[in-house]
Amino acid sequence: MDQQRALIDAAQYVRMSTDKQVYSTANQMAAIASYAALNGFRIVRTYADEGRSGLHLKGRDALQDMLRDVLSGEPNYQAVLVYDVSRWGRFQDADESAHYEFLCRRAGVAIHYCAELFENDGSLASTIMKNVRRAMAGEFSRDLSDKVYQAQCRLAAQGFKMGGSAPYGFRRVMLDERGAFKCELRPGQVKNYRSDRVILVPGPDDEIATVKRIYRLSGERGLTDRRIAELLNRAKIQGTAGRAWTRYMVRDVLTSERYIGTYVYNRSSSKLGGRKMLNPPTDWIRCEGAFEAIVPRRAFDKAQVARGRNRHIFTDKVLIDHAKRLLERDGKLSSWSIMHSSNGPSLSTYRKRFGSLERVYELAGYQLGRFDAVSVGRGLVHHAVGLLEAASMLLRRAGAQVYEETERSGLIINDGVWLGVTVARYIRSPNENYWRITLRAGAGFDFVLVGLMNPANSAIDRLYLLPRKTFPRCGKTTFCERGSRKERFRLLDLSRLHSAIGLLSGKEMVGDDGLEPPASSV
Repeated sequence: MDQQRALIDAAQYVRMSTDKQVYSTANQMAAIASYAALNGFRIVRTYADEGRSGLHLKGRDALQDMLRDVLSGEPNYQAVLVYDVSRWGRFQDADESAHYEFLCRRAGVAIHYCAELFENDGSLASTIMKNVRRAMAGEFSRDLSDKVYQAQCRLAAQGFKMGGSAPYGFRRVMLDERGAFKCELRPGQVKNYRSDRVILVPGPDDEIATVKRIYRLSGERGLTDRRIAELLNRAKIQGTAGRAWTRYMVRDVLTSERYIGTYVYNRSSSKLGGRKMLNPPTDWIRCEGAFEAIVPRRAFDKAQVARGRNRHIFTDKVLIDHAKRLLERDGKLSSWSIMHSSNGPSLSTYRKRFGSLERVYELAGYQLGRFDAVSVGRGLVHHAVGLLEAASMLLRRAGAQVYEETERSGLIINDGVWLGVTVARYIRSPNENYWRITLRAGAGFDFVLVGLMNPANSAIDRLYLLPRKTFPRCGKTTFCERGSRKERFRLLDLSRLHSAIGLLSGKEMVGDDGLEPPASSV
């Protein structure tokens, strides 16, 4: 009993990435358990990031939860056990790794690296070794990234497809290491072994006929991308994944050299989780004759000439005047109205010229209204209003100070937490049904209360409380019908909202445990 009381309570942090199977969380926990038994620790809490890169703190929810618990001043442990320095992180700046460890040490929680050859005791020798190991961990990621990139470029130069889904009019086929056919890959499927390769082959006859029709409408009749999309939708011809055609989808068909059998790779790149960068044409990897062409080169060149004639040069005044006309016509401005305006400039033109749509709205004299900060589909606004009002009422009953942010779709809670509120339409597609939520640029929500509509889009079927960090930089996130990692943010009912938000901890958020979904009255 005395020995049991003498044990030091500790948490363990484990992380599994995709670089080495030896670093599976089970193996890490076994090594940590052995270290704990030999050194007088008792594991009372586990933080696990599975399938997460160690390059950044972003996306590592378990590590963030651990730091939050430690900095709260009331963790129920005195130490954190980690397998080795690389599991703590492969940060590209070694000082970032040291910073997070310092925060824990300052809060009275020591970090122990169980598989390292040095004791993390603050001595000169351990400090030097630890910094060397941190630098080596970061260098490993840089070296691995460069090797993967070079290997991908070599394979792309041979005409093999490097990830992603098949473009319209094509299908993906998997080959073995000898180049023999294995099978056609359905959407979402990946190759079996590293030695397998993927190539593109022409798809169904109806899609090929549609591609050729697009090139005829552009090259021979000189129609714009928008006009071609309108004709295809009027003929009830579905685009990729059963979606309606847009001018951007038509543009992709008309400008991609894959339709003449040329595979172009490395037009953009993003290394070590950094921002995507556009590469100069001299860095592009091109493989002509990589696969069977769908349209002849002459038709492709003719379409490029026609698109050049249809290209307009818009002045700033023309762009803003067009936005003002849309505002006068619709009473509001949105990305949807700009994107679907006849013969008008594209969204990308506005963003490149003015930096953001919010700046365009300002210059056109439009003030963002209620629910403009998040994407709410047509016909769903009354559901969003009901959800916002119900959330406001329940938060006040729970003792919170709440006021509505009138120019945005959200609530300010206790003068500190900004809660966005939105609902998402149920979208059917041939591959998988889903819901999509989009945050407008500049929407600084801490959390977003999301109501997912039922298949008939007649009532809210599920509720989620999403931290802002779950949205990628583009502000768009998707729920798939078969579930996702976001299930841990699901609310059983709206009455749990206050406790779920409490101190931004999210500790009351629960997964789908089979209980009844929230009532549709909200």
